[in-house]
Amino acid sequence: MRLLLIATLFLTTFSIGFSSQSSAQFRFLTPLETDAADNVLVYYFDLRDRETYIQLTNIGTATSVHVQVFNASQDCNENNFFDDFTANDTHIYNLRDLQSNNGNPTGAVLPEGAYGVVFILTTGPLGTVDTTNQLVGNLRILDNSGYEYRTNAQGRASISNITNALSGTSGTFGFNIDQGTNFADIVGISYSVTIGASEVALFDIPAVFTTNILDENENIFSCSDTAFSCASFNYGINNSIPNSRDGALTCSGNTIDNGVVLFDIQEPVPNEFALFTGLNNGNGRGSMDAFLTQNLVENAP
Repeated sequence: MRLLLIATLFLTTFSIGFSSQSSAQFRFLTPLETDAADNVLVYYFDLRDRETYIQLTNIGTATSVHVQVFNASQDCNENNFFDDFTANDTHIYNLRDLQSNNGNPTGAVLPEGAYGVVFILTTGPLGTVDTTNQLVGNLRILDNSGYEYRTNAQGRASISNITNALSGTSGTFGFNIDQGTNFADIVGISYSVTIGASEVALFDIPAVFTTNILDENENIFSCSDTAFSCASFNYGINNSIPNSRDGALTCSGNTIDNGVVLFDIQEPVPNEFALFTGLNNGNGRGSMDAFLTQNLVENAP
């Protein structure tokens, strides 16, 4: 269960009387859909004066997993290893000291100040391909001032189990400065998955979104385009709620304190997109949520 101490990050659809610039068909899945068991999980991690712990639980039969850690601070250099899980097995990975499920070193060593994304995929016993949706997980990030992010890992299996009723809508989430919220971490990453090889690849082609902000009266304020890629994937909202690690803003020069961020895909690209949105006050309290899209491909089902 997520700990949402500052603001409720919500997913909704607005009828606001303007035409979308996108010809792509995509939507964010709801947090409920990303909580389902899966064979591919996505996490965010940060070691910049922070500690990150990711938990993995195998609720199915015994399986092996492929863990891929992409360090954005080193041009998304990949560290990866394989690990084994028995049925109903749980393990917590400390990104500062990556130990395997049996307690041995994994060989993956991240430098000080690393941050990026982690993918975990089932591979099946003895290297066989396993596409059973049996993994669940969560992440926990704490920094030196005591603030904390918690959310479930993102899963992608439920994409094939949902209707297309909301296809084509924008991705949205709310924000506010109530109770001292003054930082935002908006993390987006473009990627592709090869299930047969149990492998994830990051795309050099960024996912470019037309970004707008609505205030409490549903007035629309245009922002600059937001391009999520491996080289640039960690943003703040605006000048009222900047990134907690001096990242770029989705709406530079804007000072709306309470509103909604709207993302509308601008250029269709042949990959998938994962988004983490987090708010915190920099002093002990934080909230984070995780969203996932269908393929960002024009006329996708």
